[in-house]
Amino acid sequence: MVTILLSEDLAIVPLLALVAFLAPGDENVTLVGRLTDAGIGLAAISVLVIVGRYLLNPMFRLLARFGVREIMMAAALLVVLGAAVLMQAGGLLMAMGAFLAGVFLIRA
Repeated sequence: MVTILLSEDLAIVPLLALVAFLAPGDENVTLVGRLTDAGIGLAAISVLVIVGRYLLNPMFRLLARFGVREIMMAAALLVVLGAAVLMQAGGLLMAMGAFLAGVFLIRA
């Protein structure tokens, strides 16, 4: 059952991206505009993956040295909000950013 739930969670990420890119928008948008939006979205996802992969563990190790639980909670909240804002800036759904941040926080 855990495998099925995990695969459903991982399958939602490309579907959320697809919904964001296929949503109706301005009628004056050309193919180049759509491709530019897709590139910006992919860049936002790439930045989030790179930051989550290489910077989260050292950041939380540094914060763990202080020994204060509230700092860890505040950092986790900041990571989730930052990822959501980054995805919104990239033209994607904030929920997708929060989901990806949650995946990276579980891994961290």
